Amino acid sequence: MNSVKDMVLQISVLSIIIGIVMAIKPYGKYDSQLKLFTSCIMFIGILSPFFDSIKNIDPNFMISTSSLETAEELEYAADEEVLRLAEAELEDALKLKLAEESVPCSRITVCMNTNEDQSINISSVTIVSTKAEDAERILRNILGKDVEINAEENF
Repeated sequence: MNSVKDMVLQISVLSIIIGIVMAIKPYGKYDSQLKLFTSCIMFIGILSPFFDSIKNIDPNFMISTSSLETAEELEYAADEEVLRLAEAELEDALKLKLAEESVPCSRITVCMNTNEDQSINISSVTIVSTKAEDAERILRNILGKDVEINAEENF
């Protein structure tokens, strides 16, 4: 609020000074040069409070250790949530695929992790089914040989 008051006061004083200068100038002589000069002074007077406020901005105002820690925590939480959602989506997709193949499953659990290059890797799949061998064969065809598949028989 004080900066607004200072700006209004500065513009008012400049206006009075410019008015006095314009009143005492010789008639017709130096009109264009004086108008240019007074316009520049008024323009600088209007912008100077903005320059003062920009000068007072701390260059490190966005960077602090607490905000960095919070950012790292948010990044970790986001990564965990992405993994959780990816696991849930893959579980649903695998259940649908097994249902298409007429292999019932009572439970399927997918375990994923993030590699150093931020790619998601399926580490293991655990399935409980009455047709465990068929379920394991189908999942092996879908997921490949690198994924650990644990098929448990449900009686």
